Amino acid sequence: MSAELEDNKVEVISQPYEYFDAQVSFAKKVSEITGETLEESMFEYTDLYNSLTNKEYGEEEEKGIYSPLWKAYMDEIRGVSTPKEISDITYKLFLEQEYSRIEISNEEKEETNRFGCFEINYGDYNKQREQIRLHFSPRRTDLLKNGNEEKYGDLSTKYLPQRREEFRSMIKYIHENMNLFEDAKYLKSSTWLQNIPNYQSFFPSKYALGENREKKEKNFLGLWGQFVKWDLIGNREVYDVFKKNLDTANTLEECINAFPYPVYEIQVPLEELFEMYE
Repeated sequence: MSAELEDNKVEVISQPYEYFDAQVSFAKKVSEITGETLEESMFEYTDLYNSLTNKEYGEEEEKGIYSPLWKAYMDEIRGVSTPKEISDITYKLFLEQEYSRIEISNEEKEETNRFGCFEINYGDYNKQREQIRLHFSPRRTDLLKNGNEEKYGDLSTKYLPQRREEFRSMIKYIHENMNLFEDAKYLKSSTWLQNIPNYQSFFPSKYALGENREKKEKNFLGLWGQFVKWDLIGNREVYDVFKKNLDTANTLEECINAFPYPVYEIQVPLEELFEMYE
């Protein structure tokens, strides 16, 4: 799972087998139900292209110009029938890529718009919608602890006070630098993490309720992190529930509802957050 580099760094495999198998299984089942090709289902309903090739699906892909790695992958799985066989090929290919391994470090880096485990984006897409986009990017530094020490994830209750201070610093930064976020009115969070109480606690409590959040049934890029635990091993509990639900699904809607943690989106007025964290 990991290889030590030096005392404050460790190299780890960035995604477990379950992360890929969940996507392959979903695409295969959907293709059988809808009649789409497996490749079409992978493009439309998963993040496999980006995960496997380390390349965003963009303008070239819209024109049918795909990564050579993806084309080789499609050739290799052509004629392979079972999801497990396809997943085995997929994960083996992923592990052969240099970017399948990432470095975990406790080194603090100066990054614009990053506050500990939180990142914000205010690019053109979000500016047009007057919303600052929030991302949660765990640092996983407990992986650096030795084998005898207890280890916890970044969203664990143990680290919740630290996360809250990071979130407070982020809100303060936005409030004091509104010239950098001109016309912004909302902070947007769209993630499966909106099912997790510790994550919900960063926002006013009313946004954990149904009438103040929207279920995003067609956000197929933001679903897959639920199959990965904080230490980058597969989340077997969530994975097993998903696979059981998927096995009995007979419609596209039932496939979509197979996920234990759907994506929920909230848009919180900045003024509410300024008041909450003043």
